[in-house]
Amino acid sequence: MKPQDRRLHFRHKVSLPVLVQSEKFSGDQIGLPPLRFESVTRDISLGGILVDLSIRAQGLDSNWQPDWFQDRFFWVHIRGIALIPDGIFTKARAVHLFDGNQDRAPAFGLQFQELMGVLEDRLRLFLETLGK
Repeated sequence: MKPQDRRLHFRHKVSLPVLVQSEKFSGDQIGLPPLRFESVTRDISLGGILVDLSIRAQGLDSNWQPDWFQDRFFWVHIRGIALIPDGIFTKARAVHLFDGNQDRAPAFGLQFQELMGVLEDRLRLFLETLGK
């Protein structure tokens, strides 16, 4: 079974500006550096986002290590969605790190933890417009 066969939500390829900040005391207390950087999404779904970790990740230490993302919680602020003028601000958990290769820069997947109500409804509408 391919990994995409396990996904609960269809992913839409879209580049949206995103601010990512590690949650205070989520890994920071065990020696991991606090993280705060701006980047773009590679894709988005109702379940989460894939964040680009290439040179477009402004404010991320260029010597970052994979374990800086493993099993950590982050606050994310996704902008650029007309239906959500203030953007999506929610808590998310790092679920997978994709190492870079010849074709793609590194990225990491974030699973939304507290997206509900009006924000979830508006995100669903936005994603439906992308699917058309």
